[in-house]
Amino acid sequence: MSQKTTPHEILSRFKPVAEEHLSKCVSGWLRLHEQNLSAFQNRFRQTLARLGKLSRKDDALHTLWSELGDFYHALQEWTGRLAYLSEESALNEVLQGEKARFAAFWEPFPKDIKIGLTESYWEPQPGDSLHVKLWKYQRRARNRFTRARYALRNGFRKLFRRQALPVPPIYQTFSLAVFSEGYLSAPFDRFLLGEWEKYLHLASRQIDALHKIVQQMHSRLIFLDEAGQVWIQTDVPKIAARLESLREFSSTVAALFDEITAFRPAMLERFEQWFAETEKNFHDQWRFAGTHILKEKRIASRSGNARKRVQNQFERDKKAWIQDFSVEREDWVNEIALRNIQLNVGKEYLQVVQQFQAKISGQIIPVFATAIQAIRTSTDKFKSVEQNRADLKRAIVAENRALQKSLRDEILPGMMDALLEARLDQALTPLLETTRQLGKTLPDKQTVFRKKDLDHLPPDSKVDDVPIGELFNEKLLLAFERQIEEYRQELRQAVENIIRDISEVDQVVEFNLDAALNLLEERKETGEAFQTVMEGLERAAGLVEQFINRGTQFRQQSETELFRIARKFMQDVQELLDNEALLKLKIQLAQAKAKERIRIYRQKIWSFCKLIIPRIWSFLKQTAGLVRRKYSQLRKITGLAPAALDSQAALFQYLSETRRKITSLPYVYQRLFQNRPLTDERFFAGREEELSELREDFKTWQQGYSVATAITGERGSGKTTVIHFAKEWVFAGQPVREIDVKITIWRAEDFISLLQNAFPECKASTLPEMEKALLQLDEPVICIVENTQNLFLKTVDGFDLLEEFLLLISRTHRQVYWVLTCTLYSWAYLDKVINISRFFRRVLSLDNLTRQEMENVILRRHRVTGYRLFFETPEKIQKNRRFKKLTGEEAQQSYLQDLFFKELQEVASGNVSVAILYWIRAIRKIENSRLTLWPLIEQDYSFMYQLSAEELFTIGALIQHEMLKPEEHARIFHQSGQQSVMLFNSLINKGIITENENGCRIHPFLYRPALVALKRLNIIH
Repeated sequence: MSQKTTPHEILSRFKPVAEEHLSKCVSGWLRLHEQNLSAFQNRFRQTLARLGKLSRKDDALHTLWSELGDFYHALQEWTGRLAYLSEESALNEVLQGEKARFAAFWEPFPKDIKIGLTESYWEPQPGDSLHVKLWKYQRRARNRFTRARYALRNGFRKLFRRQALPVPPIYQTFSLAVFSEGYLSAPFDRFLLGEWEKYLHLASRQIDALHKIVQQMHSRLIFLDEAGQVWIQTDVPKIAARLESLREFSSTVAALFDEITAFRPAMLERFEQWFAETEKNFHDQWRFAGTHILKEKRIASRSGNARKRVQNQFERDKKAWIQDFSVEREDWVNEIALRNIQLNVGKEYLQVVQQFQAKISGQIIPVFATAIQAIRTSTDKFKSVEQNRADLKRAIVAENRALQKSLRDEILPGMMDALLEARLDQALTPLLETTRQLGKTLPDKQTVFRKKDLDHLPPDSKVDDVPIGELFNEKLLLAFERQIEEYRQELRQAVENIIRDISEVDQVVEFNLDAALNLLEERKETGEAFQTVMEGLERAAGLVEQFINRGTQFRQQSETELFRIARKFMQDVQELLDNEALLKLKIQLAQAKAKERIRIYRQKIWSFCKLIIPRIWSFLKQTAGLVRRKYSQLRKITGLAPAALDSQAALFQYLSETRRKITSLPYVYQRLFQNRPLTDERFFAGREEELSELREDFKTWQQGYSVATAITGERGSGKTTVIHFAKEWVFAGQPVREIDVKITIWRAEDFISLLQNAFPECKASTLPEMEKALLQLDEPVICIVENTQNLFLKTVDGFDLLEEFLLLISRTHRQVYWVLTCTLYSWAYLDKVINISRFFRRVLSLDNLTRQEMENVILRRHRVTGYRLFFETPEKIQKNRRFKKLTGEEAQQSYLQDLFFKELQEVASGNVSVAILYWIRAIRKIENSRLTLWPLIEQDYSFMYQLSAEELFTIGALIQHEMLKPEEHARIFHQSGQQSVMLFNSLINKGIITENENGCRIHPFLYRPALVALKRLNIIH
């Protein structure tokens, strides 16, 4: 213990150590921030340098936005650096081990301080408080009493010649470590903590400054401020001017480093000021340390409280700073996501417009130009025979035939195909899909600054949670999708109108050439006939030129209209980048939801009150009508009703008229409504879920599992269509082998040839040999077997081939992914007989379409023709009370269309092929670009119930086998071939079945009525 230790000695040695530690802390703090700032500056400079090299006029803006997107991608990673502290951050870590560092500093000093107090110590000093003065006065009086007591005592000792006792000295004793903790170390910790917060404040302000730079940069480069400037027309000079304006931001970023440099000397000035104050306080408290005024217990308590206050302040302020930096980082991340949405929408707009230009200029207009060239070539031919009547007549006859054939067989279909294959409306799909996918990257909730505090330490920022994902989807995306869909519909309608008008070109040519020929034959007017020919051909060419002009208008409209939609959407997204606007939108969304809930509730009550009575009445009427119809049907089925002798003859006439009607339809309609598997994806609908399940099975098989899939459905349900699109969308790029069993095969030797055709590398003459060959294939393959129902015959030995084939499938389905198709009722029968489903992981049943799906399928095809739809009004409908209440043609047509599809669903039961035939049969006439249909489907199929048992069971066998030949029918029913031939001829004559080279099958019109009759008679299930 030393009494020479003085406050001056302690402080003079403490100051350089503290200053060194402070410099180390600040350097460590600033190093992290400088690295983040340098990373931003380097990426910013690199982006500006790359943007400065834009030179290509065609895609300068697209390149600009791509570079900007790359910059944001880098910023996305950079924002991860903004975690300046976390919940795990500790005070000792922040102060960089200050306590351990100063532990070595105190080792040379004594543990305790003991200082003798002289009489002068007790004299009042200027600045002493009243309490200190009273204490000193009391101590002086006590000291005088002590001295008097020792003087009296020594007087007595002197009488006895004993040595005098000295007056005991008074000491000031205290623990130096405890005292220094309270009056030096803890204050230094508070000072360090304050400097740390000043550093965080500097970092927060500078990050906010960078945030504003990026905001301004983005605002200048997305060109939302010029409503009249279409983006596709933005040239390089305009982009260069915007880029030049960004140079000021480089100096702004550089100035931030100057702020960091100035932070250090400012920190040292604050340290000097703090040390001066701490030094004075240290000296003042040193005088009383260990005395009554400042007892050691009090010193220890103060030291402990000081350390606790520092810790509490750190924990409290840490939360504020964590929130500040966390929300700031979240703000960066979500704004980058929103800006990426803007940039991608802009880039997709540019690509869509370029696609429009390429498709119209390179794919559509050249094809249309061939029509003009063909017409001009005919015009030149007529010019060469202008004066010769006989030559002109021969030219008209020959050219009428040749030009009409060329137009109808090649040119006009080519023009339609060019328009349809261009799929202009599909060019908008990437724009929508990109926006939807990017919208999914937005979080459900975002915390934003309601008020960002950059002035106080710690920050007193106010934050709020905003449902950013919901706002984007409900307020922006829905409106954007609606506008795109409206434009898509306009585009489709325009294409449909052109297609409809294209079909009139050949009619213009035909009419005018026929008129010219009549002039020559009747009036022998060569000049007038020639003029008619030339004017007619000129009008036809002019009509095609109008198509080209309309195509050019498409291109111009795509630039302006899509620009308007995309710009409005990007402006709406820009609002989400403004926190104040974002909070307002949150309130508006909540209000809209509340209003919508109230509206829906009121609407439900009103609808219920309004409709309950009419519905009850309607139900009673329908029930009565149903009872009457069922009673009538029962009488017909049981034979109690008089037989309708002419129903079968009417049916035969009905089928004959249908065949004639189909052949007389415009070729556009024949092509669109041909009864073949669908190959055009534009008309594909209603089977997306089945394709998804098939894709899932295929992925499972690719992972090495044993998988085989079966697809079942009624005839005409779309099995082949599903297979076609599976090959394009699910099995794309994979080796696919196909087997189509077109005729009934029930012997292995007949089937092995089909397998060998599909697998030419497999040399086998039996199914076991084929199995071994398949297991040795070099690579896994996919094999599609269509019409599996043709691989059995309903005889004792007719299932052997199918069972052997299923065994082969079960043993090779690791090497071969088998996909089989089969008719629904064949599958149901086979499931009962041989339990065929057990060989397959999944059986995809193509259920019949709903009424709405079926309506969409038909109308989607119809709309492509461009004809206006019109339903005639039958007399009994005109008397309908509900129909009479309808006002306006539109409402009446809507009622008739709904009635037609309701009846169509009843007779077709969702079978697309059957529905298409009934749709074509309902067409009455096509004239003046209007398609007229009869809304009622009136056909009596009651004769089906009055067929003989042999005929009914034959129809049942045809439904189960799909197609049979007379000899196969004879084997099934164990009768002579002659009997089967006679039975088939009888059914063919009645129009119930049709015959082709592969066998006989049920007429499509009678497929559903036959099913209904056989189910009611329990012949099939």
